[in-house]
Amino acid sequence: MPHCCNHNFVDSAVLQPISFAPLPLLSSGHIQTILGGFPSLRSAPPSVTHLVSLNDGDILACEVATPTGWHPEQRTAFLIHGLCGSDRSPRVIRLARKLYRRGVKVVRINLRGCGSGKGHARKPYHGGCSGDIAAVLKAFKTETPYSPFCVTGFSLGGNIALKLAGELGSAAEDLLDLVIAISPPIDLAASVQRIGLSENRLYEVAFIRGLLQEVTERHAMFPELQPVMFPFDPKLFAFDQLYTAPAWGFTDALDYYDRASAKPLIKNITIRSHIIVAEDDPIIDPYALDPKTIPNSVQVWRTACGGHMGYVARPRRGQSIHWLDQLMIKWIEAS
Repeated sequence: MPHCCNHNFVDSAVLQPISFAPLPLLSSGHIQTILGGFPSLRSAPPSVTHLVSLNDGDILACEVATPTGWHPEQRTAFLIHGLCGSDRSPRVIRLARKLYRRGVKVVRINLRGCGSGKGHARKPYHGGCSGDIAAVLKAFKTETPYSPFCVTGFSLGGNIALKLAGELGSAAEDLLDLVIAISPPIDLAASVQRIGLSENRLYEVAFIRGLLQEVTERHAMFPELQPVMFPFDPKLFAFDQLYTAPAWGFTDALDYYDRASAKPLIKNITIRSHIIVAEDDPIIDPYALDPKTIPNSVQVWRTACGGHMGYVARPRRGQSIHWLDQLMIKWIEAS
């Protein structure tokens, strides 16, 4: 095992005695990223679809898994997928299943038009749609006002979760008590630039393919939408410039990135929050957050390796190779 990867976590103030040991010979950021997203061999927990109406007429679909015997004073965990993901994303399903087995009610939120929400939203989701998540939390809080809520966001979902917590400030305590952000692109412009590097072209191609498929499906369901002409082999920046920014009234892609990034809002977070990043992440800048702006309520954990939401560990007796899942469960159960 490379020595650099048996690396202690460091938060903004103190050293934490927790280390990550990757699978032998499989410690590179690219390999960890790919392994972490392998489809789950086990199914998602049994769920029912819950629809949440938004102010503009669009609807979000949430997959709600309620364990037998769960009562309204017990915890509810909300999971937000990343770019081109859904309630069926492997990492989302894996964590949902493990939390469900521990008696936690799990709500897998689909961003606009994703997963079981296809056909329910005319507008696309974007990386800063924190208002949509707030609408979901408020809807469920009305139904179960005494259930403590936590939100876990994966990649783009992590940026959205942090942005929401920062926007709400102390008012967030009325809705939730914990935020977990996994490999969040808190500086969207920096992430788009990083993904555009030649060594990361594989990820950009995959994202663009997924995004264009989403556009095709959305316009087929809503033929009244104006067609959009994309260049051959577009980059993420071009997609956001031509599609995401106009759809949401941003001046351009840079305006979108600036206004949708959680980075400038993290200083306002008052609820307990965990952010975890790896130095070898090929998709986000692990040093995007200035330590001087991190409030005491937020712990930032950084490892030497682990890739983008990877953290596939050396097998140990009685433990899953998905080391990050165990860490997230520990944080949730400690809240």
